[in-house]
Amino acid sequence: SLYNVTGVDVALLSLADHSILSYGTFGVWGALLAGRGETLLPNDANKGIVGKGVEKAKIPNWTYH
Repeated sequence: SLYNVTGVDVALLSLADHSILSYGTFGVWGALLAGRGETLLPNDANKGIVGKGVEKAKIPNWTYH
């Protein structure tokens, strides 16, 4: 069915005005594709590979909470 396709999930995430991320990378792609609004990451996410990449890229409106 259409709802089992990963691309549909990422497409829906990319339409969001704001993003709240967990520790995986799936939501990161949705937030990067959306490119707007505020993106919130867990406080200790900066210890992982995603957080280190975010810090290195200095993406505006991406903050730790």
